[in-house]
Amino acid sequence: FFAMGKKKNAPASEAPPADPPAGEKGPEAPAKPEKKEKKAPEPVGPPPELRFVARGRGIVQGYTGPEWGPIESFVLPPSDEADVVYSQDGCLLAAVDVAAGAVNVCDGVTGAPKFSIPEPKVIFTCISPKSTFLVTFRRYEKDDVPNMAIWDLATGAEVTRMLQNRWPALTWSMDEALVIRQMNNGIQALNGNTFQPEKGESKLDNPRIETISVSPNLPPFVAVFSRQTKGEPGHVKVFKSPNLQVELCHKSMFKADSADMYWNNPGTAVIVNCKTDSDSTGQSYYGESMVFLMVPKAKETMNVMVKGASGNATVHDVAWAPNGCEFIVISGAMPQNKATLFNLKAEPLFDFGVNPKNTVSWSPNSRFVALCGFGNLAGEIQFWDRRKVEKQGATAKMAVSKLNGCTTYAWTPDSRYFVCAVTAPRMKVGNKVTIFKHNGEEMYTTPFPNELYQITLKPEKAKMFPNREPSPPPKGQVQAQAEAAPKLFQARGSGGLSALLRKEREGGYSSGPGAHRPVVEANYIPGMAPPKPAAKKAKGKKG
Repeated sequence: FFAMGKKKNAPASEAPPADPPAGEKGPEAPAKPEKKEKKAPEPVGPPPELRFVARGRGIVQGYTGPEWGPIESFVLPPSDEADVVYSQDGCLLAAVDVAAGAVNVCDGVTGAPKFSIPEPKVIFTCISPKSTFLVTFRRYEKDDVPNMAIWDLATGAEVTRMLQNRWPALTWSMDEALVIRQMNNGIQALNGNTFQPEKGESKLDNPRIETISVSPNLPPFVAVFSRQTKGEPGHVKVFKSPNLQVELCHKSMFKADSADMYWNNPGTAVIVNCKTDSDSTGQSYYGESMVFLMVPKAKETMNVMVKGASGNATVHDVAWAPNGCEFIVISGAMPQNKATLFNLKAEPLFDFGVNPKNTVSWSPNSRFVALCGFGNLAGEIQFWDRRKVEKQGATAKMAVSKLNGCTTYAWTPDSRYFVCAVTAPRMKVGNKVTIFKHNGEEMYTTPFPNELYQITLKPEKAKMFPNREPSPPPKGQVQAQAEAAPKLFQARGSGGLSALLRKEREGGYSSGPGAHRPVVEANYIPGMAPPKPAAKKAKGKKG
């Protein structure tokens, strides 16, 4: 160990090594060892099963994989009016039982009911990050009790009630020590256990606040978007909770009717996609977009360049890689849009090309990317290997699949399967769930004769699954892609001219003044073979 370190404070009597004689090379320095990519430790024991829940008209059914199929015992009471919600650790599941006027809290693996909370007419629910509290929300009715209630998931007891007009209403920090409440006239930082206001400057009064986003790190940052009004621009501000008065980053813009904000998993940066309802240039039905990258700790705001031919291009989707180091933006004029990979400095790293796509989704291990053309587009799904895009370019595209009318999608926690669904109310017919493997192979599909409203995957930690290499494409996938690849256009009848030019280039004929060239007589269309000479008539014979 000590022999590898450098000597410090060497005595003066120790002379430095003499220079080698002229013409002789001194001892070569030892080569530096190459840096090897750190591999994540492999999980111990078998990985958990993959599960998802499908909610349709009159049915809530559980499914399991990778040998995909329904779980016969996992059937819950119908929940046509409200989504089914998993806890972040996947251990609990909250499902509204409309007929019974209650919310059932079930086991996340088996679907077996644990207890029921009597609360009628619930339309929204959420579970706190550590599965301590359940929040239920229903429409406010005159002379009724406050419409939002918070319940203790350990006992099922009611903790408190609040009068609330907006949803989502509460956003917890990951440790549940703090919760941000969005109200009509602003936002308020509350204690995560008592739900009382935090001390100090924990309230921000601003009735123009449209959207908030809380970072996943601790203590969390709070990003706030306020829409523009007559004479006043819209703006995005970032605060360090629970102090909601001292802003760390600030960006103003006059074209801002709405905004989507996306934090990376480490909570160090947030992407802001500001949008307008209409395009002042008349070039797009989808409005205009401006994308910014804000880094609160450095108090820095950067523009993400997504320029189109006529100015700012419309941004259709933005997604962070789960590792939090890069992100993809899909932008352009429908239907041909461009997908670009950026780093944390908002510098473009790779262009995925221009195709009909409007959706991007990263696998949980940040290895695979699905670029999709959903909604009004034809439903093409491109699967890319992120590790190979910068070295191999377009050949890093592993496969192409297709699902018309897809409205809902998600990767499984093991990053091997891409679950897609055609759901109502956007699509009234043809509702189904289709599962693709990351190599484009269709693994499972199940139709829903009645309307399908929702699919939700059971959360699992990505580190519970082994980090495996991509599977080879299925039979016929490579050949189909080769046949679908665009081919070089060749004009009809140009073979003779091409051969002539190729022969001249290779030295068959010389070029330049005085060079001998084959004589080509006759008037014929360039590129076509010259006509054959007419046969000579024999002398003394009449035709």
